[in-house]
Amino acid sequence: MDRTVILGLDLGQRRDPTALAVVESVPEQTGRTVHIDHEPPWGECKSCYPAMEDAFYCRDVARLPLNMRYREQAEHVAEVVGGLNERGVKPYLLVDATGGGIPAAEEIEAALADVDCYLSNVTFTSGEGKPRGALGSASVSMPKTYLAQRVQSLLQSGRLRLPDTERHRALAEELRTYEVRVTESNRRVGLVAGAFKMGTHDDMATALGLACLFDPSGASGDCPRFG
Repeated sequence: MDRTVILGLDLGQRRDPTALAVVESVPEQTGRTVHIDHEPPWGECKSCYPAMEDAFYCRDVARLPLNMRYREQAEHVAEVVGGLNERGVKPYLLVDATGGGIPAAEEIEAALADVDCYLSNVTFTSGEGKPRGALGSASVSMPKTYLAQRVQSLLQSGRLRLPDTERHRALAEELRTYEVRVTESNRRVGLVAGAFKMGTHDDMATALGLACLFDPSGASGDCPRFG
């Protein structure tokens, strides 16, 4: 079975570090059953199969040193991708192109010339709504509020799995401060997402959210009829 590995890269700026998350997506049975082609009114199923959903296992997450040049960051990401290639894995890489901008995204793309991955540049927009684009698309755009809500939903449903390590405990603490707030400006109400408490960061949470943004198998656990 081919492994599905997704990398999320949140590019930092002068005061914010860059963070990289490595996630493996594994389709798992939900315990429910999908029923199709029933004989009326609720007769025997002609075809049934177990409902599936993607579970996301965070294999690694880390902050890169503050003030690290984008070229060095790009080389580090390329090393991670190259290591996965050596294991027979062609990963997906979703890069937050909003923070570092076009120059940083170009550095990443140049560094990946000798390795193999599906690269997507992600741009955060204002407002609400779902992502435009799909896993593997060259470009994806979405409100950051969607990403924050998606991460919280995965956590609450148990679909996001974090190992018990010091680094992942720091990530779990960051996720607890990662929230969506209602704002009001010039008589207009909107939503913003991030870490709002003094002294907190959301770079690792954002990197993880990028890696968990899409369901690779297309199985979200939805069942057209109760099992």
